[in-house]
Amino acid sequence: MTITLAETVTVGTAGYTTYVTKQKVSFDGVTAYIAKSVNAETITLEEIEEAPVGTPVIIKAAAGTYPLTALSTNPTISGNILLASDGIIAGDGSSIYALGVGKTGENQGEVGFFLVKSGQTIPAGKAYLSYSAPGAPSMLRIEDEVEVATNIENVEASDKAVKFIENGQLLIKRDNVVYDTMGRIIR
Repeated sequence: MTITLAETVTVGTAGYTTYVTKQKVSFDGVTAYIAKSVNAETITLEEIEEAPVGTPVIIKAAAGTYPLTALSTNPTISGNILLASDGIIAGDGSSIYALGVGKTGENQGEVGFFLVKSGQTIPAGKAYLSYSAPGAPSMLRIEDEVEVATNIENVEASDKAVKFIENGQLLIKRDNVVYDTMGRIIR
């Protein structure tokens, strides 16, 4: 089997980006996810290793540009709720969400899917979510099942750790410091 470099994906300093595959690819050197569901304020992700042409994905990696490997096989993906932008998807202010970093308030510095303002467009080749519910939030948090399980096991080893859910997000309190499941200090 011959390995051919297919395309590249660039990840910014936030450590996440969305991307729509142009070829059948394998994600070597980055972690790729599809979105499986949205519940209240949280998006549940599933890690994938390969994707067919036109698959909208979330990529997680350190900042940089990464080559993806072209595949000769045709992988299949099911249950992905991410949508691919063709460059003319415009926000309606109430149901279109795009990946971003919080600029102010309680979400400052947090990576998630934010409500796209009315009239703003999502660039071609990027993924987005369409989600509407009564009282839909301005931000949908990303929940990576693999990392959640790994980090919870590490925290459970401490006798002083307490797990709890606040605003639909699993948090861990240890020594009067609250952490999210990825180990980031919340307060």
